[in-house]
Amino acid sequence: MEPRVLLSRLLDSARKRGAMGAEALLAESRSLSIRYFGRELNPGLEERSTLLRFRVYLAGGRTARAELRSPNIATLEPRISRAVGQAVARARKAHENPFAGPTELINLGGLGLSLLDRRQANLNHLDRTELVLENASGCEGVDSDIHLVEVTYREGTRTRYFASSRGAMGIERSSTFTATARARHRAGDRTYSQTVSSRYFANIASMPFGVELGRRLRTLHTPATMPEHPLPMFIQPHVSAQIFASMAPAFVSRTVKKGKSFISQRLGKPIASPKLHVIDDPGLPGALGSRAFDDRGVPPVPVVIIREGIASSLFFDVAEAREADLRPTGHFMDGMMSCSNLVMRSGTRSRNAMGMDIGDYLVLENFHKDLPVNPTTGLLDSPCDVLVCSDNAVVGAVRNAHMRIHASELLGAIREVTSDQARHGNVDACSMIVEGPLPQK
Repeated sequence: MEPRVLLSRLLDSARKRGAMGAEALLAESRSLSIRYFGRELNPGLEERSTLLRFRVYLAGGRTARAELRSPNIATLEPRISRAVGQAVARARKAHENPFAGPTELINLGGLGLSLLDRRQANLNHLDRTELVLENASGCEGVDSDIHLVEVTYREGTRTRYFASSRGAMGIERSSTFTATARARHRAGDRTYSQTVSSRYFANIASMPFGVELGRRLRTLHTPATMPEHPLPMFIQPHVSAQIFASMAPAFVSRTVKKGKSFISQRLGKPIASPKLHVIDDPGLPGALGSRAFDDRGVPPVPVVIIREGIASSLFFDVAEAREADLRPTGHFMDGMMSCSNLVMRSGTRSRNAMGMDIGDYLVLENFHKDLPVNPTTGLLDSPCDVLVCSDNAVVGAVRNAHMRIHASELLGAIREVTSDQARHGNVDACSMIVEGPLPQK
């Protein structure tokens, strides 16, 4: 059955069972993965899945949600009628909510987002395996002391269909390509990784992420001593990305309202240096978090979460936006409120130029935790690795240092944001220079 016909029948079924309104999202996904491990390349593993999420609304805003998963739409179809009936029965027992209901009818155009790699159909097995094998050899070729653990590759395509009893209908097609190299140095006991992701195969195929990982490992295992006196510290773009990705849940309106965000008492107040400006931009062309509409059928809008150091705006779902007489921001994805693409406003000077001016400094090379900031408390607490630099050259590294500081204190110490903006996952981040003896050995 054609997906849009299936959604129309679902809406009709809900109406016949007494629902005042309904909305549904159907997502068809296909993925292909390749793994190089133990000097063996496994063949591409292909998977397909279909996900259906829908909501039914009764009088008084009584609501029930349901979710069905299946390998394909043909095996999903026979289960829908029963699932709708069960959802309506649950909704009859639910509490009333005057702000619940299908999303208002909004244009779901979505053109110009550049989410789909139209050349994907022309890719062959050789293209994919060359990417994996070249980065495997590139990593080990940097230094004989580097042991490659694995290189993984995964690509996926996704088609999302949305329909609402208010007449909204939207379709969005997207692709994602991700490759990761993992390796460790023979002198160390920790495995490090380097990941590249893009909407386009050509982007990740042109990135020598294996060589970059090898060079990082070689530098990290050149020992140095942590200076006894305070030095300025560069926070690298990929580390800045980790910080802001882990802070993002703190800007969800419902979380702030419940007091479960570290900005609950600081909205509209400074939480960082005036040098810092961060926007969530769901319409950024070709970015990983971009979308034409969210799971509720809302075309997303940009949200300035940090405006020149001040906690500025929040992500609103449909019900909370109605209650506050605002437009929903379109950030409800995969069953939860989440950020899309975070973009740091870059500075005007390069990191190299600033490094020449400073002389001796530290570089925060990584956090051992993927998400180092607790969005509820704002505490940044993670082991980390630090590079010691002099005259714009790396002297060596201090591994297994530790940073424990409130995110506001760290971001309040920003002296400058550099111009070296780079995309890491769903964050376009820059280096930041902060003052103070932050990491501890």
